[in-house]
Amino acid sequence: MGALDTEAKKFLGKKEAFADAFNFLLYDGEPILNPTNLHEMDTSQITVPYGNNAHLPVQKYRDLLRIWEAKTDGKAIYVILGAEIQGNVHYAMPIKNGLYDWIGYSNQVEEARKSFKKKKRLHKNDAELYAEDGILKIKLTSDEFLSGFRKSDKLVPIITAVIYVGADP
Repeated sequence: MGALDTEAKKFLGKKEAFADAFNFLLYDGEPILNPTNLHEMDTSQITVPYGNNAHLPVQKYRDLLRIWEAKTDGKAIYVILGAEIQGNVHYAMPIKNGLYDWIGYSNQVEEARKSFKKKKRLHKNDAELYAEDGILKIKLTSDEFLSGFRKSDKLVPIITAVIYVGADP
């Protein structure tokens, strides 16, 4: 990362500047995104490849990553916002960003899958629950079992912005 990239990352690392950038990009400058509702996230993205030829985990690092807690009608919705700062043109940037985003989505699905094994509900008459060997478990349809993701599960959307700080138009 060059000096220009480093300075831009330092500047956008401030919640106010990060919020301003996304308000400009997403909302034509309207102050919708409030910096106090932005929370830092770990910028490392790790996933284990699938398939028989999968060997090593993939680890990537984003420049900046925040989770935005947007409040609407008393309810909170969450959006993950990533920023990639570029001092030079990167012709494969859509692929790079896509990889980051898909690793993020893959990790969310994996977390949902893990939660099925851990989750115990208090409602004894819930039709989705059954007991096996004294352990309360959640029934999954065959499709849900296959994917490790329930029909009712939701992914947190991920939006990645490329902020170009180079000299070339």
